[in-house]
Amino acid sequence: MDMNDIAAISYFSAVGIEIMFGQMQFYWESLKLHNQWALRVHQRDQFSSFG
Repeated sequence: MDMNDIAAISYFSAVGIEIMFGQMQFYWESLKLHNQWALRVHQRDQFSSFG
């Protein structure tokens, strides 16, 4: 292995980590949005059962 191989491998692993973190962040954001939505629906159901 020469320096070019090492540079290419470290570059691709860095890109892979970036993509992985990006997907995790996207997953967390959508999870938070889903939780807010579910909470809102739940509150609305409670509200309508009172009403």
